[in-house]
Amino acid sequence: METISIELPSIPSSLTKNGRRKSHWKTQQKATKKLLEDSIFLIRYALQEESPPSEPWTKAKIHIHQKWSNVPLDYDGLAPGAAPIVDAFIHSGIIKDDSPKYICSYTMSEEKVPKQAQRAIVVTVSKVNTVAPKLKVGINEPKPLYTTSFSKFDELYRKGLIDS
Repeated sequence: METISIELPSIPSSLTKNGRRKSHWKTQQKATKKLLEDSIFLIRYALQEESPPSEPWTKAKIHIHQKWSNVPLDYDGLAPGAAPIVDAFIHSGIIKDDSPKYICSYTMSEEKVPKQAQRAIVVTVSKVNTVAPKLKVGINEPKPLYTTSFSKFDELYRKGLIDS
């Protein structure tokens, strides 16, 4: 199996970025645990016809698709709410970890649905067979104007290849 997709009714409001500021930590903890357990159940259900991978995927891409009826979650609000769902793929042995070392692509999309009962969050994890080439910066090459991440920027700064 190269792709696994699960669909949940919605993310509890206490797990969104704004909801985390307003809700009690115990409420967040209970919601996180339930969402994680529900996601693990759905992953196992999706795998019942096929055997799980013998080893966790070391390269994968994650796509989160939001179906909304009233007001969509901002992407920065959707990501923290979907974290327990992504963690369920780790607990189920599908992916090794959700760090950038193992996740090549993390994308989000949204779709408006006509009825509130149709709201859902669909998380799809796909195995990546090829590894994208890493950026190599040599001493004689021009310095990049933009870097892909803070850690890459920090690394280049420490090597003296860019100024702050």
